[in-house]
Formats: sequence, structure tokens, C-alpha cells
Amino acid sequence: MRRSNGIILGVCYSISEKFDIPVTLLRTFAVIAFLATGFFPVVVIYLLLSFIF
Repeated sequence: MRRSNGIILGVCYSISEKFDIPVTLLRTFAVIAFLATGFFPVVVIYLLLSFIF
């Protein structure tokens, strides 16, 4: 697993650095999206973003 100052794969951290958004805000949004939509869509998007960022 690749980490760049992130918790899991560093996706939220990388996005927050690139777009100058607080990492806590992105992580909160990710958790809310996970709870609202379920496991499949959020995890797939997260894994795809891990290859991009």
C-alpha cells in the first residue's frame, strides 16, 4: 500500500494538497458518501483515484 501522508493510499490527502482543500473536509465527505451510497460505489471510485493521485 502506498501512503503519502495519508491514512489509506493517501487519496484524500493528495486531493487536498492539489486543490488546497482541508483534508479533514474531504475525509468527512468520503465517510458521508460511503454511508449514504454503500460500499461499492465509493470504494471503486476511491481505488480508481488511488491510481491517479
